Amino acid sequence: TSNNNTYHGNDSISAIGDIYNNTYFSIDFVNITDYTIVTLYVNNRYYGNGSKDSPFNSISDALLYLKNLNLANRSANYKGIIHISEGTYGGFNQNLRLYITDLNVEINGVLNRTVLDGSNSHWFFEISKDSQVKLTNITFTNGLLRKADYGLIMNSGQLSVTNCTFLNSKVVDTSAFIYNTGLLKLSNNRMNSSNVNDYIYNKGRMENDL
Repeated sequence: TSNNNTYHGNDSISAIGDIYNNTYFSIDFVNITDYTIVTLYVNNRYYGNGSKDSPFNSISDALLYLKNLNLANRSANYKGIIHISEGTYGGFNQNLRLYITDLNVEINGVLNRTVLDGSNSHWFFEISKDSQVKLTNITFTNGLLRKADYGLIMNSGQLSVTNCTFLNSKVVDTSAFIYNTGLLKLSNNRMNSSNVNDYIYNKGRMENDL
């Protein structure tokens, strides 16, 4: 374990509080500039079509919509931007234990007001190596992970996490809040739980620019 440094290879970060002042390590994410933006909205008080006035009920509804777009238009490049309203979101396969596969997507909450609650039973996301994902302004709490060498967020692709909070979760000793085997960018995140030894376990490449 180490801190106040940049981590890549078989290393981890373990500390109570903020991860800060780490050496800059530049990562070149693969950016697709020729894409169509698809903006979707999620609010668990509605059961709509994903528009601003009629939001989807869950994150999984929005991800499925994007997946179906990709399948219907294989020659097109779509970037999804999902806006989640303030509130507490749970539910297996609705907002928890979600697989993000072959997608370019941003998932944005409302700072300190959008909460994904694992109900002491669930992990949050698994991101495939062919996906590019940005998570912003989301609080992750009450996650549970019994699987070794894994993460409440498991990243094999390209993941950026900004202004997110990780609280009150439990994982086994060889797992972490975020387990990275791909490319990981962190900025201005808060991680705190007495039941997590390693907040970030990194076996890929990581940039921590706070």
